[in-house]
Amino acid sequence: MAKRISKELMQALMKHTGLKQPTIYAKIAVIANADGNSCSNIIYALEYAHENGLNPKKFADKDVMEEYKEYRRSRAVQPTVITKTRVVPEKRVAGVRFAATPNIPEINLPAEKASEAKRMGEVYPYVYVLENSVRELIRTTLEASHGTDWWDSCAPKEAVSKAAERQDKQGKSRYYGTKAPHPIYLVDLDDLRNIMIRNWKDFEPILPKLPNTQAWVVNVLQMIEEIRNIIAHNNPISNDDEQRLKVHFKDWAKRIA
Repeated sequence: MAKRISKELMQALMKHTGLKQPTIYAKIAVIANADGNSCSNIIYALEYAHENGLNPKKFADKDVMEEYKEYRRSRAVQPTVITKTRVVPEKRVAGVRFAATPNIPEINLPAEKASEAKRMGEVYPYVYVLENSVRELIRTTLEASHGTDWWDSCAPKEAVSKAAERQDKQGKSRYYGTKAPHPIYLVDLDDLRNIMIRNWKDFEPILPKLPNTQAWVVNVLQMIEEIRNIIAHNNPISNDDEQRLKVHFKDWAKRIA
């Protein structure tokens, strides 16, 4: 995976498909995973370009093009037949709908706490969706750049150890129903921040160009962590924090999703 995807190729893919960089990296990762990640990442990017009607020759030098041709010869890749010039946009989740507030029986709870419970039930989904959006951004980006075994090579040792310990507890506890699909779902927000900073060269090309993009990412993660910690201890957040969460959520969705 030493050879990286050029800026020109990525821009062409974004323009042609109408997708953003994280999604394109995820698409390329699917091709790479199906092939066992045996080639340079640029080869799978060229194949994705070819599948979308772009000419790989425009984005590869002589050596890379020879490698790509060998990739197609050795795998007997059939030519892609393009029947339409219109690009069909990827089907995406427009939003998350939640059921009506459950009717929880009275259990000697003060009216104030009952009101807080109802409000927090409307706030928590924002935290859940935003935090897991960060996890998926990390997973798909590093998987595209480093292959499916990226966790062991890209995550800090502290995060790897923490995830392994929690995974072990999951296996021993009878209260865990669904196991975490990946170790990244077993670490904390400060670990997510450290993973992104440690591998910033992989994230910088796909993140919005801001005066200080890294500070923006850190600020979003710190905000989620602060609010998440309050909710995790079953305490209500302030109205100001609720509005701050929703503003950051909207900003993240606009720049990343």
